[in-house]
Amino acid sequence: MTALEVILLVLGINAVVWLLILAWLRHRAKALADSINASCASTGECLVIGPERGYCNIMKGRASVKTMGIIALTDRRLIFNSPLGMNADIPFDRIAEISRNKWWQGNYRNGREFLILRLTDGNEVAFQVKNLDQWMQNIQSSVTSHQ
Repeated sequence: MTALEVILLVLGINAVVWLLILAWLRHRAKALADSINASCASTGECLVIGPERGYCNIMKGRASVKTMGIIALTDRRLIFNSPLGMNADIPFDRIAEISRNKWWQGNYRNGREFLILRLTDGNEVAFQVKNLDQWMQNIQSSVTSHQ
C-alpha cells in the first residue's frame, strides 16, 4: 500500500466517522425538541418561542460548561437540553436580571450577542439564540409578571 493510498484510506474513514456523528447529532436534536414539546403538552405549558437550536454557557463559581443544544421558552420557564445531557431548566422566579453583550465571562462567539441571565442564587447562564430581541422581550415580560 502506497503512502497516498494510506492517506486516502484515513481520510475516507474520517469522513465516514464525521458523517455518522453529524447524523446522530441531528437525530438527537430532533429527539430533544420532541421531548420539550411532549413535556410542555403534559404540564399544560404553552411554548412561546422554540424549540430551536441554541448555544449555552453556564458558569458556576469558576467552572464553565459550553454546549450546543435545543432551547425553548414557555409561559413558565426557559428550557435548554443538550445532546450530551447538559440541561438547564430555569423557572422565571429564579431570574434576577437579564442583559446582553458580545462578551461574557471572557467568551466571544461568532460576533453574536449573548443573552445573559443572572439567577437569584448568584450564578449566571448565557445563551445565544436566533432572535435575541424577541427572547429578551418575552423573558423580561414573563419575569416581571412572575415577581
